[in-house]
Amino acid sequence: MDGTTEDEGIVEAGVEYMKQIAPWLLFKHSTTYHPTLSDPASDYRIVAETSGTIPLEGDKGWKIKLGMRNEFDSLPRPDVERLDTFYTINLVYELLK
Repeated sequence: MDGTTEDEGIVEAGVEYMKQIAPWLLFKHSTTYHPTLSDPASDYRIVAETSGTIPLEGDKGWKIKLGMRNEFDSLPRPDVERLDTFYTINLVYELLK
């Protein structure tokens, strides 16, 4: 990198969905679209997250959350892939119920 920076205005639009599929499984999904103001049709990012949360047996506060996050960049830097995928496993403790 040569140290130069570039400022660009963006907007954000998205959707979130949550469904209690079973007493032991909470499904969540969100997709967010981040277009630039100068060229929203070809310069944008899309972030999609999907997860399932399962309570641990014997304790109502502790849960396991399994998830996947996709980040798509329509105009990445040279030698950078357009799509990044992350898989996560989280141990969650719910303080307030």
